[in-house]
Amino acid sequence: GVITPNAIGLTMKPALHAYQNTHPGTALTADTATKVIFDSTLYDTNSAYDTSTGLFTVPSGNAGKYFAVSTISMVSSLTNIQPLLYKNSGTSSIDIIRGTGVYDDAGSSSTVSGTFDLSVGDTVSVYVTQTQSQSVEGLGSGRQATYFLAYKLIGA
Repeated sequence: GVITPNAIGLTMKPALHAYQNTHPGTALTADTATKVIFDSTLYDTNSAYDTSTGLFTVPSGNAGKYFAVSTISMVSSLTNIQPLLYKNSGTSSIDIIRGTGVYDDAGSSSTVSGTFDLSVGDTVSVYVTQTQSQSVEGLGSGRQATYFLAYKLIGA
């Protein structure tokens, strides 16, 4: 038979699903990379995400390769948005993954995804640049509009 990862005790943990519950959400500053603080979680298997700082921190014993993805949606106004994933403070260009820039009207969104090789204590956070000072869209109209997912890859 086929051996599944769960059959031998392997799981994709830590795992996180955080989202912007408040609407409007994080206020952004025009032409500045602003950290998005996701104020709620659907799950956070290892208590690795801090809803006050916006940091996903690799817990003890969980170094490895991680996948992260975030979608950022805007509340209003024409804007050019571009989401970014930062490893630690993003001081090195190799530690920043840039999503596709989108120029559109209210409700426009853009997604960024990628992988990082993380050590214990390393952090991943979401930033966004955009051309107007406005806010991200929070939970509303029966959907999650702005969210952040991260989990450890197995077998990588």
